Amino acid sequence: MIVDDSVALVSAESPTGRRASLIRVPDVIRTLCTLYDGVWGNAVAADGRITFGDHSRSDLARQILGALRAGTTDEVAARELTVSVRTYRRYVAEIMTLLDASSRFQAGVRAAELGLLGSSSPGVAQGPQSRTEG
Repeated sequence: MIVDDSVALVSAESPTGRRASLIRVPDVIRTLCTLYDGVWGNAVAADGRITFGDHSRSDLARQILGALRAGTTDEVAARELTVSVRTYRRYVAEIMTLLDASSRFQAGVRAAELGLLGSSSPGVAQGPQSRTEG
C-alpha cells in the first residue's frame, strides 16, 4: 500500500512467515510506484479471462504453448501433436489472437503473465533435440 507517494507498507512471505516493512525512502517509493503502474497498466480485467474452448482444445493450447516455450520447431511440434504443420501454425495464430499478441514471444510473455504456463508442459518434447531438428 502506498500513501501519498511518501510512505509505503510492503508485506511479503518469508521463510519465517509473513513480514511487513514501512518504507519512507523516496527513491524506493518511486520505484514501487513505477512497478505498480507497470503491473496495473498491463493487467487483464477480471472478466477478461482467456478461454480456449472445451477441455480438449484447452489441453491442445497448453501443449502448443509448451512447445513455443521450449523453442520446438513447428515441424517437430506438429509431428508430436499429430497435426499438419499448416494446422499447427493456424492454432498458434489463433492462440496469438486470443492473447492479443503480435509475436510468438509476446504470446509467451502474456501466457506466463496470465498463469497459463505450468512448470512444465507434458506431451511435447522440450529437450535440445527439438530445437535442432527441422
